[in-house]
Amino acid sequence: MDFNYKTYSLEKLEEWICDVVDSDEVTPQEIADVIYTSITNSIVYHEKCLNRSKKILEALGGNVNSKVESRSIDYDDVVKFENEQSSWTIPVDDDGVVTFPNSLIEKTGWKEGDTLDWIDQKDGSFILKKVN
Repeated sequence: MDFNYKTYSLEKLEEWICDVVDSDEVTPQEIADVIYTSITNSIVYHEKCLNRSKKILEALGGNVNSKVESRSIDYDDVVKFENEQSSWTIPVDDDGVVTFPNSLIEKTGWKEGDTLDWIDQKDGSFILKKVN
């Protein structure tokens, strides 16, 4: 019998979902946050791979836009995500205060008083996740 990675992966996912749903120690928001962060991290990783690949093509003297744009993408949600602003560069003032731009506040739905978890991406950037 041949190994089917798709079946294996979906079975493991089902086991993990059952395990976390059956746990009294995990909140629905924590489950949603982990899934969201995992997918976001995957998108960020693949964006970095794409950008590095484009730089390599440029170094080889290739026309990056014509070659990259001609590829076929079946992931409509990922394409939509790429077209939306998904990262912000936010300055820190001399007192260490960070002021979030309105576009970030509107997209996330954050409100004053929300607690945010700062996840260091080890590349000079952070992913912010609402805790409460």
